[in-house]
Amino acid sequence: RLSAAARSRAKATQYLDRRMDTLLESGQKAYEVKVVKETLRLIAEEKFGNREFWVYIYLKNKDKIENPNVVAVGTELIIPDSSEYDIDASDTQSVAKAKVLGDDFL
Repeated sequence: RLSAAARSRAKATQYLDRRMDTLLESGQKAYEVKVVKETLRLIAEEKFGNREFWVYIYLKNKDKIENPNVVAVGTELIIPDSSEYDIDASDTQSVAKAKVLGDDFL
């Protein structure tokens, strides 16, 4: 028999799983923030190969993120397609462009 807290966590997990499935079915890449210290910079490095591309994740999700330096655990993010913003970690101009844009938000 599950405790009330365990049942609540299970319901929340089911909801998030359904929401992520909906996002994926719509053709958008979805990402859920899972740990407290996870930042847009770390997500950008994982997804795009460079931390400077955090700004594009922020732009795609600014309705959900009040402060680009703090993203709450459980936040569902849409990861932009790299072609949407010409994201290319091997292109110094692409990285420089993202850095300048990111500096404007900080």
